[in-house]
Amino acid sequence: MNEERSKTADDQKNANQGDIHGVTRAHTEAPSKSLHPVLMFNGKDDYIEIPYSSTLDFAQDQDFAIEVWLQPDSVQQGEGKATFDINVLEKWIGTPFPYAIRYSSKNGRVYVSRYDGKKNPAVYSTQPINDLQLHYITFVKQSSQLYLYVDGVEVASTNDTTIETTQNNSSLYLCRGAGRRNFFKGQIAEFRIWNRARSQGEIQADMSRRLVGNEPGLVGYWPLNEGTGCIVNDKTNNANHGKIHAATWVTG
Repeated sequence: MNEERSKTADDQKNANQGDIHGVTRAHTEAPSKSLHPVLMFNGKDDYIEIPYSSTLDFAQDQDFAIEVWLQPDSVQQGEGKATFDINVLEKWIGTPFPYAIRYSSKNGRVYVSRYDGKKNPAVYSTQPINDLQLHYITFVKQSSQLYLYVDGVEVASTNDTTIETTQNNSSLYLCRGAGRRNFFKGQIAEFRIWNRARSQGEIQADMSRRLVGNEPGLVGYWPLNEGTGCIVNDKTNNANHGKIHAATWVTG
């Protein structure tokens, strides 16, 4: 294995750009070579932070779609707990939140949710995704319905019962929860946020290809394909670049 440790880049001045602390560049096997490089997280202290942006902070009645490739590790760390829910991504600091994607260590299934301070509607996958393969997870809000897609196929839906605000001033976190807990162990790639609902056909058409960044409704796009260095770039004009803390680049 070839490894390259990277320290903080002092010359990064953009307020929306971040640094990588203790990043390892590695060569290993992974299910889909077309997605390489990807980021691998150790489940202990690795995560990405994307600073607050109003473009990513959806109101209760705002349609959206959240998409990401992920591969959970077969064993999650979990702070000594036998079973627990781990955070693939969430925008939350103990307040209402517009969206979250989590993974259950108990049954290997993924679920998505949002919260208005009282109501917490959630949609659960029907099958586990703990087969050490990359899976494409999509969370869609369309009007009063919430949908979960796995690998481009709708697997479940529920009513969006939120009625109060879902907005907050939190950063967006990948692979950790509020309070630096329940870290995700595994790989992620191609993280996308849209400010509109996406159909199953649209999801399937785009899930296995790189985007440009100027697609209609795309408000955040992080291919996570830098492979080295200190920044994960948002390819949209919003330029909400992310900070990576202690993760591993899987380059092929």
